[in-house]
Amino acid sequence: MCSETFLRHLDQVADKCKYSNYMDKYVTYPPRGPLPLPGKSTEVDPGCDVWDEIFNAALIVNPAFNIYRIFDTVSVLL
Repeated sequence: MCSETFLRHLDQVADKCKYSNYMDKYVTYPPRGPLPLPGKSTEVDPGCDVWDEIFNAALIVNPAFNIYRIFDTVSVLL
């Protein structure tokens, strides 16, 4: 399980990178138009790559973590 410190860190990154209210503001029906990029380009802005941080944390908790088969665990694979 992830620590409270890591979860607070993710919240801080989300606020800094303008991810926190993105769904509420832009993913609506009817759509307001094309979805804007949360950063400056199609690449992740420096310090805003929460995907890799979450993925790496999942691997620490479960070294057998697989994004396509999330129920895999080391004990199941042995």
